[in-house]
Amino acid sequence: MSFVLQTDRLTLRKLEESDAPRLRALNENPKVYRYTGDGPLADDEAALAVLRDRIFPQYRLHGVGRWAVELRAGGTFIGWCGFKFLPESGVYDLGYRYFEQAWGRGFGTEAAAACMAWFAGRFPGAIVEGRSRVENVGSIRILEKMGLQRVREEEDLDGRVMVFR
Repeated sequence: MSFVLQTDRLTLRKLEESDAPRLRALNENPKVYRYTGDGPLADDEAALAVLRDRIFPQYRLHGVGRWAVELRAGGTFIGWCGFKFLPESGVYDLGYRYFEQAWGRGFGTEAAAACMAWFAGRFPGAIVEGRSRVENVGSIRILEKMGLQRVREEEDLDGRVMVFR
């Protein structure tokens, strides 16, 4: 296991190939992926491909990534949180996704705050951006708690997206 951060209640670490089944399970609930533009992953191999093609290169090339979020008490995987560098715009996207059972308990805010503090110490002056569908009130609340402010709205194939910086 590759440790990254700890908070009072959470451990954040790099995702590993062994996390593929958990990543697949996370994307099985339509309530979890309804605002993401993603859908369910066909199987563990599809989840492994996401890890290898999208997640692991971020660790190697940009020094950031989406990290597994686990409860410190018991080590239960509850989702992921972290950054993705967007080379086309030169910004770092703060993203997160959690199992429905973890919603409403402050884990998203706690993990995002730890990520933002870590990021500020390593990438001073870099631009952080967060995106949320206009109807995703929980996600918007987290972005605002991180001090990000809405800068614009965009249309995509699935509707309106608010962009925060």
